[in-house]
Amino acid sequence: MVRRYSLLIVAFFMAGLAFSQPETEVYLLDLTFADGTYTVSNPTSISKGNPGYDNQPSFSSDGQYIYYAATRKGQTDILSVNLTTDERKWLSNTGEGGEYSPQLSPNQKFVTAVQLENNGTQLLWKYPIANDESEVLIEDAKIGYYVWANDQKIVAFVLGEPNTLEIFDLAEKSSEKVTEKVGRSIHRIPSSSKVSFISKKEKEWMIMSLNPKNGKTKIITCSLTGAEDMTWTPDKRILMGKEDRLFFKNPKKDKKWIEIESFNQLGYTGISRVVVSPDGKKLAVVVSGK
Repeated sequence: MVRRYSLLIVAFFMAGLAFSQPETEVYLLDLTFADGTYTVSNPTSISKGNPGYDNQPSFSSDGQYIYYAATRKGQTDILSVNLTTDERKWLSNTGEGGEYSPQLSPNQKFVTAVQLENNGTQLLWKYPIANDESEVLIEDAKIGYYVWANDQKIVAFVLGEPNTLEIFDLAEKSSEKVTEKVGRSIHRIPSSSKVSFISKKEKEWMIMSLNPKNGKTKIITCSLTGAEDMTWTPDKRILMGKEDRLFFKNPKKDKKWIEIESFNQLGYTGISRVVVSPDGKKLAVVVSGK
């Protein structure tokens, strides 16, 4: 079913999913694949011990920048970090509320993020990198998590009863519901026009592919039990974290998840988000302790 969305800003005052803000840190590590396994090394704190919620990192397309939701003055704003110079730039300044899930747009002209206001309004905004003139991108959907499928379409986890996975066509100003009961981890599949998501319809969660052109879905592999945060490497392996351990799997070859032994030696706990740089050489990971 396809629905039209208006050009007016719609405020959502209904009760919804609130973002919890635990103490989290963003770390950057070197990632190496050799002899059939991964090694991680040289951990560096990107958030530098900043008190509060520092989370949801994403890389720029050239791997030079990381964008993440960082706490300042009791709220979260979007921070851009140059990984070469460590230059830091705030891309948003909400005043009240906060921004989450930043991603660079395909045309690289702006960063998009979910803005959560104190009154419960939760919309997807865009923040131009060259100036401060931010604006609403999708105006009548309470988006929790999302990914740019291409320069025209966004695939998003939409909050509701139940939560749904939907495809938004920015040019046509329309949206299409795909399925229900999905996880928060939505990603572009490397060297592909498809998107992955996690289906929670069954007891065993499944990592699925979605074709944004026709809405068709297909099973890729089972998720790591009890985990829902994943990322793709450029050569189409999947990484997932659980508690203090990191695992990987080649869905075309591996039947089981393989533990990356070097990771738990670093002493991290509470792994949530994981993301690999476009060249596959860096890993950004969110942890709740070390």
